Amino acid sequence: MKRLKRMIILLVCLTGCSGLSLQENEAILEEQYTEEIQPEYVKLPMSEEEKRICSEEVLEIANLYRVFYRSNPFISEEQIKEIVEIVGEAGIPVTDSDNKVNMKNPQIIESFCKEVEAGEDTKATLYRVTIDGGIVRLDFNKEEDSMSVMQTVVSWNESKEPEITYMEKFIIYQWQYTRKGYLLYKRSYESLAPFGMDYNDGYEAIRVIPLRDEYRQLCKKYIESIGYENNNLFLTNWNENDLGGLQFNDLFEKLYYLKTGHWIKLEDYTKGIETEVFEELIMTYFDISKAEIRRNALYDEVLKKYIWYSRSAGEYTFQTPPLPEVIDCIKHQDGTLTLVVDAIWPQHSTDSAFTHEVTIRLKEQGRFVYVSNSLKASEEDIYPAYIPRTKEDSTIIYKNE
Repeated sequence: MKRLKRMIILLVCLTGCSGLSLQENEAILEEQYTEEIQPEYVKLPMSEEEKRICSEEVLEIANLYRVFYRSNPFISEEQIKEIVEIVGEAGIPVTDSDNKVNMKNPQIIESFCKEVEAGEDTKATLYRVTIDGGIVRLDFNKEEDSMSVMQTVVSWNESKEPEITYMEKFIIYQWQYTRKGYLLYKRSYESLAPFGMDYNDGYEAIRVIPLRDEYRQLCKKYIESIGYENNNLFLTNWNENDLGGLQFNDLFEKLYYLKTGHWIKLEDYTKGIETEVFEELIMTYFDISKAEIRRNALYDEVLKKYIWYSRSAGEYTFQTPPLPEVIDCIKHQDGTLTLVVDAIWPQHSTDSAFTHEVTIRLKEQGRFVYVSNSLKASEEDIYPAYIPRTKEDSTIIYKNE
């Protein structure tokens, strides 16, 4: 009975839900899923021959960039891209583990996904370069009404030799290939996962169709550092004439990182943020006066400081936040750019949980300011809702000051 239910769920996902809204997708999954058919960790058996072939092939692939790794032990995003290029020359599908690099040989995975959608028995192998320069091999196998993935992880040891550190095969419970070109799936997972993978509890979103490099750079420069976690710059409607519910106090931490490249030291702000420090940073990224900042931020008149404190785990906006992806750029005659951004959310099996448009004004010497954010959905549809800081919350922090 359990196997039959799993087949039904798989077939629902294989037939495609990419045209549905986030709420509709969630409703379908909620109706079909029960605790009984969602085991968190189910390993499938692997034959010795299967393990031998996989081991030999994945180590052979790792050795393709052995020389490169030995000369670059500290791997950067740009070097990961170079590794993907090297491995891609072998004619196999390869990308990185964070969707920062376009997949090489994507047509192989695209064909595989279309065969799955057509109900055919098929298989495919995909390689992903991890943030430490290791490589993960994913062997997908669709047979009748079941889907599995065998995951093999190669890391580099202290002698800078590749070695297999992890190999397991899992059931896949959800599967979807979207019109935008994302492979979304959920597999059963092991809590102790290898470095650079499985930070998402078995949920994966892998971009198959390439994205323009221009869009990747725009996202990295203007959107990624802010994101959706613990601030609402991109989660609420606002513009320069109406700041709405924009929360500058939470945004301070993100803007600080955007400007300096490192996070604030918590011990430096246990008593709030100095007026000049706060206002100078906000005015760096917004065309706004000090009076407007004071009206739209939480300010302690007694301490003469802006309120800030480190959020506890229970105050996080998202347990696992969606990830932004710029999908279009509109250039205006007045020198502003409007970036169209999709929120990729593997945990909700969607490559577009919500869409928003961010307008930016370019300034001299590479500077820029944020002009507006426009959601293509109501703020109530973005779940869970952003919880702003309040003066009431801060009284606990500052009551003894």
